[in-house]
Amino acid sequence: MWEPSAAKLQAISNMCVFMYVGETDEYRWHDEMKREADVLRSRGTVARYTVEKGQPHRLETLAGANAARLFDGFEETKQGCRR
Repeated sequence: MWEPSAAKLQAISNMCVFMYVGETDEYRWHDEMKREADVLRSRGTVARYTVEKGQPHRLETLAGANAARLFDGFEETKQGCRR
């Protein structure tokens, strides 16, 4: 999230949030993304933070045939985004 704040996190707290970041992403947002997922989960939101091993900013591990992982998340949202 660009310039995260409590209000922005609250605004998305009813949505399922699936975050993927490359292990070698040059933007290095790992800590912030993990913190955001932790805050959302603590509020009962379905939120997942996944580090893609060996991947840069552009994730090949979610491309092509591997894109099914993204669609699995879409299917999961049918169960609701609050726990």
